[in-house]
Amino acid sequence: MARTEIPIQEKMGLKADLPILLESQFGFCTDTKEVFIGDGTENIPIGQKGEKGDKGDTGGIGLTGPQGRIGLTGEPGTPGAKGDTGSDGGVGPTGATGGIGNTGSQGLTGPIGLTGAKGETGGVGATGPQGSTGPAGSGTGDMLKSIYDKDGNGVVDRSTFISCPDGPRNNSSTLPNTNPNTVRYDFMNGEVLGGLIGNYIGMMTFTPWDGTSASTGDCSYQLAFGSTTANGGTPRLAIRNGINGTWNAWHEINTQRITTSSDAPTTTSAGDFFYKIV
Repeated sequence: MARTEIPIQEKMGLKADLPILLESQFGFCTDTKEVFIGDGTENIPIGQKGEKGDKGDTGGIGLTGPQGRIGLTGEPGTPGAKGDTGSDGGVGPTGATGGIGNTGSQGLTGPIGLTGAKGETGGVGATGPQGSTGPAGSGTGDMLKSIYDKDGNGVVDRSTFISCPDGPRNNSSTLPNTNPNTVRYDFMNGEVLGGLIGNYIGMMTFTPWDGTSASTGDCSYQLAFGSTTANGGTPRLAIRNGINGTWNAWHEINTQRITTSSDAPTTTSAGDFFYKIV
């Protein structure tokens, strides 16, 4: 059978306005819901709208189609009225105290900062009231102000001699912290130095600060002058330091005779040093 292809042209409108349809052209009556097909000379009805049947069973849910594009964001709505403030909640129980963490390692000591600029010297303070006059001297050895303080500043100008009193000879009155900021000289028993020593020694005690460990002035010092025998022998010189009420051990300073020669000496004494010249 020969086949002729023609374009499909549908018509739609009221039935009274339906024209003669072309061959194979469909027409739909919007008022009666009828459908016609034309043959070029007349409109052939295909079927009328039937009575509405009973509602069929709901079909199963079809597959979900792909998500459509997100629509444009709408205009912000008017803010709602502020709601009532809610009641305060009760205070919860206090949590248990956590354990103390491990002590971290000590950090490195930073560099010592630069020494600051020296401050200005303060003004001289007011002169205090003059103290009471002391008892009169014995007259022997008195230091006259006209001789020893000629500039009148209350300080001895120059002293030719320093006194070395005969006090307690066992060193009990010259502990490291007895006389802060002083130098004193004493006549003492030789046993204070010990060892091969004569009857007595001369002692110099120097306390630069206060001789206590509570301060930062460090130790006090004693220098002992003696001989290996009474009224003679080899001279001895020793030094020691101390803090608070205790002196440390003596350290001997060499005072032995030193002989230098290309030959060994023919006569020597105990403790002599000999250096051979080569």
